[in-house]
Amino acid sequence: MRILFVFVFLLGLVSCDNRKDAPKCEEIEGLNGFKSKQGQYNLPYDLNNKYTLKYYPQYEKHRKYTGVIKICENNKVYIYGNYVDGKLNGKVYDFTNDYDAHLSDKYLDFNLFALFRKPKLSSIKTYNNGHLISYKPFKSRYKPIDDIIGILITPFSLFLIFILYKRKRKQQKTS
Repeated sequence: MRILFVFVFLLGLVSCDNRKDAPKCEEIEGLNGFKSKQGQYNLPYDLNNKYTLKYYPQYEKHRKYTGVIKICENNKVYIYGNYVDGKLNGKVYDFTNDYDAHLSDKYLDFNLFALFRKPKLSSIKTYNNGHLISYKPFKSRYKPIDDIIGILITPFSLFLIFILYKRKRKQQKTS
């Protein structure tokens, strides 16, 4: 029982990030954005720009778009911003998973803590007619050591769950 308490305590430490969670995709009304030809998620600052049309040809028919463009993944908003006449105008909200930059995906498959992380607000940029006028980043309390702890504790947690399950089944058979 003590080990279970320690596990829950450590899990709580990892999740104590006070930044805003990413909204669900359906909560933000607007045009679903597109990945670039290279597979990157970015909002072009100007939908009429030659670079934009080269790497994001899907925006050709939205060159004079006014409204919100959002990019979603796994039903979570990754980034969204407001456009006026095809140019970013107003605030752009960027949500990211902090673990993306720390360990390769093959190791994250073994990290129980990574399952509980949600995309968090990482920055707010303000644009005027396609030009960046301010940038406000939000720092995370997340540290790479959390991944190491998560990778080490996950096999132990699974073993503990298996032992508890076996014990419960054994008790049920004897009753």
